[in-house]
Amino acid sequence: MTTLLGSSCVRLTGAGKPSCSGGLAVVFRQSVPVHVHPLTDKFQPTTFEFQLLRVGEATSPLTVVNIYHPH
Repeated sequence: MTTLLGSSCVRLTGAGKPSCSGGLAVVFRQSVPVHVHPLTDKFQPTTFEFQLLRVGEATSPLTVVNIYHPH
């Protein structure tokens, strides 16, 4: 079984108004522990979208960052 974990997709566009366009996602097997990274709330990007994840067991997790910066 696979799982989809999305991210917030708020980015300032146009006349400085928040807009939801696109977004990032990660698809993974349920047997792989994937969680939103605890530092995610510390970042408030305005010109790009990002997704900060912890992958693996709590004793030695891998941090994964997905970044989308539109042109």
